[in-house]
Amino acid sequence: MKTKPSLTLELDSHSADAGINTRIEAALDIMESYLELCKKGLIKEKEEEFSQTKIISKNNKIIIQNNKEEIPITDKRVKVIFPSMGELSTKA
Repeated sequence: MKTKPSLTLELDSHSADAGINTRIEAALDIMESYLELCKKGLIKEKEEEFSQTKIISKNNKIIIQNNKEEIPITDKRVKVIFPSMGELSTKA
């Protein structure tokens, strides 16, 4: 998302409609202002090259591979994260 505005709402049974509507309206106002600034050239996103990371098996080892290098999964720079929700992560 970089500099793009976004809105995340957490709702529970105590959330009031007026408060939610106010937050949505404020977010829309910010997003409209962002688009205007982009049209005027005052905000420019920096283009970055994206390369998909792959997990492959090579020489009986699991390797993390991107365009630049191959890293063993045991490398200290590699972090494996399991999401906290879902059937597969619960079993893991």
